[in-house]
Amino acid sequence: MELPDWLPAEAWADWCEHREAKAKDAPWTLAAAKVSIKRIKKLLDAGQSVETTIDEAVLRGWTGLFPVRDAQQQAATSGAAAPPADWWKSESGYLTRGAQLGVDRAKFQFFEQFKAKVCKLAGPGEWMEELLRTVSRESEERYEALYAYFNDIPREKPALAEAA
Repeated sequence: MELPDWLPAEAWADWCEHREAKAKDAPWTLAAAKVSIKRIKKLLDAGQSVETTIDEAVLRGWTGLFPVRDAQQQAATSGAAAPPADWWKSESGYLTRGAQLGVDRAKFQFFEQFKAKVCKLAGPGEWMEELLRTVSRESEERYEALYAYFNDIPREKPALAEAA
């Protein structure tokens, strides 16, 4: 695969090596590589360096590429009760984190939709990876739709509604 001029070969090699090691969680395909390049470009255009994007994903063991939030952004709260450190592991944790982020549970027909919204608003982290792993066991289509939702990749509306 030919790399764009703006993509450093060493950073891309690091990402490929990392993703290949994670293939059981998220298969590393040519399509996934193309989407990764698009995502890196989107983050680069938003002001995040390629190296920062890839380094953070590799460091945290992610299979996706996300905007890196600084510690000040992550610590910001809306005055709601602080969720437990492992909030994504329980329903009450999701509810507390959702309240902190201003997400109204009543607006979602299914709890899974609420979880997806909370994870997306919380930004990249173990919570996204855990939800993606869980969904991948159920259906490859739901996994792809949820991954697209987390990464703002346009998809058909029916597929997105099912995943969220």
